[in-house]
This record gives sequence, C-alpha cells and structure tokens, in this order.
Amino acid sequence: MELFSTHADVSKTDFVDRNGSVVYRIHTDSHAHLVKNKTTIAHFESKDGADSQPETIAEIAWRTFKDDLVTFRGHQFEAESFMPNHGITTAKRDFKATSGRAYYWVEASLHAANGVEVARWHEKSHSFTGRAHQAYLYIADLEILDDLDEIVLVLVYHLMRYSARGASNVNPGTAGEQATG
Repeated sequence: MELFSTHADVSKTDFVDRNGSVVYRIHTDSHAHLVKNKTTIAHFESKDGADSQPETIAEIAWRTFKDDLVTFRGHQFEAESFMPNHGITTAKRDFKATSGRAYYWVEASLHAANGVEVARWHEKSHSFTGRAHQAYLYIADLEILDDLDEIVLVLVYHLMRYSARGASNVNPGTAGEQATG
C-alpha cells in the first residue's frame, strides 16, 4: 500500500491513496510564515458508504523552549515521552501504538520492534536515470494498518523535527510537489 504526498511541504499536504482519495490531511498554522504554532492531522474515513469525512486525530503544538506537546485522540503527551528520540547523528524515534505494537523510525524507514522494516518514506524523485515519482509512504506489512494513525503522526513529527534541525538525511522539503491525478 502507498500513500502519496500531494505537496512539497509535508507540514501542509494531503496523503492520498492510489485512487486519489484523501486519507490524511496535514495542516500547520504559522505566525508570519516563520514560526510553526500547531500542526493538525485529520483522517478521512467513509462510514456507511457516505463521502469521507475528516476526523482530527492528532495535533502537535510546537514549542520553542519546552518539549513539543502532542495530542492524539484526546490524550496529551510531551513529544519526548510519546515518541522518544535516540541519537544525535541518526534520526531514530521510538513509539508504541495503542495496539501494543512497538515501532521505531530510523531516518526514512519504519521498523517493528524485532527490527523488520514494515514501511518506508520515499522522497520525491525527479530522476534523470529512473522513473520520477512524487513522495510517498510505502507500507510493506499490511498488518500495521491498524496503527496507521500513529505511524502517520510520528512520521510527520519526525520529518518536520529533523527538517527544523537542518538534517539532510530526512528532508520533508522534498516531500513531493503538487501532485497530478
């Protein structure tokens, strides 16, 4: 399964499925286009055959001198307790989903607790030698779909946090340009 990013900025994008249906919407409010205030993540899910309706599943309150505040399904956490970061030179972030499964992101790769890669973020490719593609999240193990809300939340946080620190190995600035179809 793949979720494609529709915009170059992962802080303001939709993740869409192969049919172009919006699955997640990420929106970040900023002051004077310089300082992030709050990122909201909404999940679109159709119920009883009706059109998909957005449900806000998470918010990230970006704070300068304190740990960022994450609200997930009504529960508030400091980011470092919800998804601790390990390593200064390597982008690694652990988290445990409400299903009880443990995961960790290492740069652009999501692993289950046993070390098996279960998903990967692919940056946009203009590719002069291969096939060009927009940025997307590839989910290799469909058993993790029950945890997708948390996976998307941590992915967005992970990409935005490392972009803010200027890390070049995880770069949401190349998260995809305006998608076509």
